[in-house]
Amino acid sequence: RANSKLYISYTHMYAYNGPEPVCCCVPIGMHFADSEHVTAELDISARGDVMFSRMYMSRHSGGVWLDGSDMRWNGDRPLVFPSLNGHASYESPGPHPRYWGAVFDRCDYGIQWDTDTLQY
Repeated sequence: RANSKLYISYTHMYAYNGPEPVCCCVPIGMHFADSEHVTAELDISARGDVMFSRMYMSRHSGGVWLDGSDMRWNGDRPLVFPSLNGHASYESPGPHPRYWGAVFDRCDYGIQWDTDTLQY
C-alpha cells in the first residue's frame, strides 16, 4: 500500500458576528450566521502510521495552510484561535491585522473545546 493523505474538516457555525471597529472608531460588519472551517491534513504511511502534516485555517474570503511547526499545541492536539467578531481562524492569540491595519482580528485563549468529551 502506498503512502496516502487523510483530510479531516471541522466546520463550525457562528450564530452572530458582532461589529468590528474600522480605524478604531466606526463599527461595521455586524451580521447573523457565519459558517467557518479548519481542515487537518494527515499523512498515512504504507505501514499505517498516521502523522499530522498541516492545517488549513479559513480566513474571511480565503485562508492559509500551516505546517505543524507553525502551530501551537496542547499535547498532540493543534490549537486554533477564532477571532472575536470575525471568526477567522489563526494559529496564535493576539491581534492579526487586516485591510492594511485598518481592522484587526483579535484572538485569545478562551474556553477550550475538548472533542473527546462531547455531550449532547
